[in-house]
Amino acid sequence: MREMRHVLIDTFEVTEQDIQPNADLFADLGLDSIDAVDLVILFGQKLGKQIDQDSFKTIRTVQEAVEALHALVVDG
Repeated sequence: MREMRHVLIDTFEVTEQDIQPNADLFADLGLDSIDAVDLVILFGQKLGKQIDQDSFKTIRTVQEAVEALHALVVDG
């Protein structure tokens, strides 16, 4: 969650108080579809993994994104 918070603040200029686990990435935090792709690519680079962007199309909240990225790290 900490890394997600830093990326949202530094890259997408989201205010820290808006970043809550149940915050919707699009409706609450103002990301658009291009930002979502950028987020997936950025975390793929940070993790050193190729992330399938289609698997992230259903993710809407900060918590869902964190859980999906955690699963990639744990499950490979």
